Amino acid sequence: MRNKPNMWACATRSILVIFALALMSEISLSQPGSQNISKLYSKGYFEEVAKLAPAQISRLSQSGRLAEASHIAFLTCRTFIQLGRYDEAAQVVDPFISDPKLRIRFPDSVVSLYLCKAAVFRSKRDFGAALENLRLAKSISANDSASLAAYQLEVGRTLYSAGHDFAAIIWLEKAEKEALANGHISIYYDALRFLSLAWTAKFYYANALIYAEKLVAKSSLGEFEHRNRIAHFELANLLDVTGQPQRSKDVYLKGLDLSTQARVNYHAGQFLSSLLLRSLYENDIEAAKNYLARLESIDKQKQFSFECLLGRALVENFKGNRTLSDEYFSRLAKEKGTSDFIVPYWKSTIGERDQNWKELITNAHHLRKLTEDENFQDDLPRIYYKLALGSWRLGDERSAREHAAKSLSLFEPFRNSPTVDLSIAMMEVHHSVYRLLSEIEVADNPTKAFEYSELLKANLLRDRIERSVLKPRPDLSDSIRNKLLATSRNYIEGKEDEAALTELENGIVTDKQTGSKQTHDFSTQNLELPKDVTIVSYEFTPSGQLLAFVLESAKPLRAVKLPVNEVEAAKLASETQTKIKRSYFLQDRWEENLRSIAEAIATEIKSPGDRPRQTFVENTLPCPEPGRQ
Repeated sequence: MRNKPNMWACATRSILVIFALALMSEISLSQPGSQNISKLYSKGYFEEVAKLAPAQISRLSQSGRLAEASHIAFLTCRTFIQLGRYDEAAQVVDPFISDPKLRIRFPDSVVSLYLCKAAVFRSKRDFGAALENLRLAKSISANDSASLAAYQLEVGRTLYSAGHDFAAIIWLEKAEKEALANGHISIYYDALRFLSLAWTAKFYYANALIYAEKLVAKSSLGEFEHRNRIAHFELANLLDVTGQPQRSKDVYLKGLDLSTQARVNYHAGQFLSSLLLRSLYENDIEAAKNYLARLESIDKQKQFSFECLLGRALVENFKGNRTLSDEYFSRLAKEKGTSDFIVPYWKSTIGERDQNWKELITNAHHLRKLTEDENFQDDLPRIYYKLALGSWRLGDERSAREHAAKSLSLFEPFRNSPTVDLSIAMMEVHHSVYRLLSEIEVADNPTKAFEYSELLKANLLRDRIERSVLKPRPDLSDSIRNKLLATSRNYIEGKEDEAALTELENGIVTDKQTGSKQTHDFSTQNLELPKDVTIVSYEFTPSGQLLAFVLESAKPLRAVKLPVNEVEAAKLASETQTKIKRSYFLQDRWEENLRSIAEAIATEIKSPGDRPRQTFVENTLPCPEPGRQ
């Protein structure tokens, strides 16, 4: 499963692999040399490299300095990849690849050029051509450690881009080890980066964080400033996914500061865009307006016109200016964004907030089609939940049940797995589906509604206790690693087709799941209580209604709707916490207050004619399920 449309937490493959950087540089170079080109490249001033490098390549070639010229050609190729100018990237290396003198005297240079050309096709998602260039690189007898590490790295990146994450990890680990042992810093940093991305794709968040944090720390000390900024961006995404919002925000702000100091507006724009969307998600309109103003002020080359329009549309909508917001959304249709998911995602979010259920369903269906067409399965549970919620609110119970069941079916194979984990956002959706199903069932089948409610609490408790998002997972066994290495090597070398590798990787996931269905042992059937004992359990529905499930000896289970909603309960909990902090010596008074509230609720749930009884109350003052604050 893969996380696609998470706007600020889960980076998409296309954005993460092809991270285009732009220039705001005032460096003056009268006679740019090889060292200056390398320095510009390491700082991420790619537009400047693109302007200066071709002339430098020509001068070096004419003076017979073939090795230097090929090195600048390599950097220029990488630069054009970053800028999305793929045809130029391939063209700049072709003359050197075909030069017989270079092949004889500097085979390692030819290897690096073939690998760069493989990266061009990888970026274009032409994996057949990428594999062909990898084979050509491998065929050249360059046995130095740099060539070996670079080859292993590019194989790993190609496998990752093609969706073979476990196989990619094997090759990236080899590249990391080789590069670290022999001081190839650039290759080492890239290996750390893609190891974090590949482990993230398989929900091994603890592993992913280790590599992401190591890359930030290591690259902060070196010359590759643009890699350090990228590392901050991706670490912030990962921290958000793993439920660490404050740390995530701090890293975003640090990356923004680094980008501002380096005067690389494209990077600053990336951080500002993420901070803008985070603020809107958290309903912090003032912060969103501030980030939007800063983004618009630096976007001199109109590289973020889509993000600026989206920000304006959302800010105005959140302020209540619907007409102006709709105008900006109409203009967005003419702009090209980083993802087709962004606009329908936010429109569905607005529809849910405004209880515009038809709008929610329309955009959720659009998201579902995009997600299924591009095979990004990870966000489907959330999308099906939106469809279920909208259908239920419109009175279409059949569709609501079908969509809710579909959402659960996408979760359940992973709940009992010891190795596959869910992100914080995915866990929240999982819990929301149970809350909705409980609400759907409560009128006609309160017992079933209660069972869903208890399953929700059990899963929520388990997720919180285990802190499972950051829980280390069992590593791949040596036998699996050997199979992955052998099968992926055969695939890269053309000895085995992709189906064999896909089957192996799918088999690894299947073997790590304990079953395709989750079995539920909990049931109220034949549940016996001692005489004169009542058990009360509470739950908030997605609409904010507080339900009390009442179990009494020798009586059928009852579900009672209480006159306290989620907002009021949250306010009460906050006020009580404040009182506790302010006055320890008034403990008896707030305890008395809590007892009076509990007694008032108990009055609502008592059966007529009840005599005093012993009551066990679960969550006497229930608070809403924690969000992502």
